[in-house]
Amino acid sequence: MVSDKQLKEIIEGILPDESLFIVDLKTSFSKVPGKIFVTLDGDNGIGIDQCAEVSRKLGNFIEEEALIEDPYNLEVSSPGLDQPFKSLRQYHKNVGKEVIVTLKNASEVSGLLENVTEEGVEVREEKITKNKSKKSYQAEPTRLSFDEVSKTNILIQF
Repeated sequence: MVSDKQLKEIIEGILPDESLFIVDLKTSFSKVPGKIFVTLDGDNGIGIDQCAEVSRKLGNFIEEEALIEDPYNLEVSSPGLDQPFKSLRQYHKNVGKEVIVTLKNASEVSGLLENVTEEGVEVREEKITKNKSKKSYQAEPTRLSFDEVSKTNILIQF
């Protein structure tokens, strides 16, 4: 049986270009059919055609190399807008966008993602103004350590 680490290496080897990356990989073979869930993203986003290409290549590789003997389902998708960031690379790709950061103490910080380091993020919080049609942000960004962060999502506004 192939391990998650081996699958990750295989997927990284078949990605169509370097701008794409693995966000998450989950496998479950406790029931038949087994399941492989791959979530991919790209520095400039990812399309359905790219997900389909990776799915085809991965499925063919698994079959050709006989890596999984029992039946399995393979799903390759992009992260939805409602999904929290799972990798540092997702933070970097979203610099300049509005995010909502939920802290481990259950409080939230929302605003413009300004900077990302190995240690944490800087978010310039939105100022509440009387003129709601014009957005403005605090002068200084709020620095948050990843130790404080429970999850971060893109702020979806309609």
